[in-house]
Amino acid sequence: LPLVLALKSPPRTKMDRISKDLKRAVSTDDARKKRNEVTINIRKNKREEGLRKRRFAMMKPEPTEPIQGENGTKVEELVASVENLPKLNQAINGQDPGVALAATRAIRKLLSTPNDPPVEEVVQVGALPRLVQFLQDHANPSLQFEAAWALTNIGSSDLTYTIVEAGIIPHLVVLLKSPAADVREQSVWCLGNIAGDKPEYRDMILKIDGGLEGLLLNMTNPSCVAMQRNVAWTLSNLCRGKPATDLNLIKPALQVFVHLLKTCDDEETIVDIAWACSYISDGPNDRIQAVVDLGICPILVQLCKRYRNTSPKLISPVLRSLGNIVTGDDKQTQAA
Repeated sequence: LPLVLALKSPPRTKMDRISKDLKRAVSTDDARKKRNEVTINIRKNKREEGLRKRRFAMMKPEPTEPIQGENGTKVEELVASVENLPKLNQAINGQDPGVALAATRAIRKLLSTPNDPPVEEVVQVGALPRLVQFLQDHANPSLQFEAAWALTNIGSSDLTYTIVEAGIIPHLVVLLKSPAADVREQSVWCLGNIAGDKPEYRDMILKIDGGLEGLLLNMTNPSCVAMQRNVAWTLSNLCRGKPATDLNLIKPALQVFVHLLKTCDDEETIVDIAWACSYISDGPNDRIQAVVDLGICPILVQLCKRYRNTSPKLISPVLRSLGNIVTGDDKQTQAA
């Protein structure tokens, strides 16, 4: 018995109990913080994956009109295969515009393969400079469209930098005002891929003369719902990323965002615009104030009421935006 008593711990003092309770509280807080971080990362990864999948969704109806060669003869469809890439590259560098169009279309088909498109092989064969050059052929919108489509698919891969280094951005900005609607839409999509790749490219698009202006022009006067959705997605990519988008660069778009949130009936468009608002309001009070000044809080609340039982994917960015606003000063919190 004496031995057992000797091994017993001394009685706990009040300070011991306080210390242990404090450790337990800190431990609980740490665990809760870690759980929240994991949850946020999971949501972020799911959001990123959603964007990534959308970037690859490039299925469009195939053009059906026959291609006319230099002498007015019909150009036969060229084989779209990796093995045939050297011949296709030779064809796009030839003198016959009909053959060049057929070869560009074949390359585009290769790059539209759902699984493992041969992006690296197309880059390595040396086709990029000529494809970018085709964007400048304003007398041949069919060729511009096919080249832009092929380059968009390259931009949706891990080799986005190759098309940026090939000087594609200024040409895409010019094409935002093309008379051909499908060329404009493809240019919007390609710019969205580039903007979503890294903040450096995002800023290049925002800083180039006519970049944001051309996108907003296609948003306020869309050729179709698909165009409106593509522009909304591209604009959301121009608002996201760290470091945050320069508020002065994106300010011209803010009134357009408010107008769309108030009047647009297309849910997919509203979702991307709501995400754009959440990205802009995520930061210091000056960013929050820029959003509050738009009178956007009542609109966000109305969207919550309207879509709370029907569209979880919309509620998420709306609540994120409101959550960002309530982290501001007292007046900003009251606005939300």
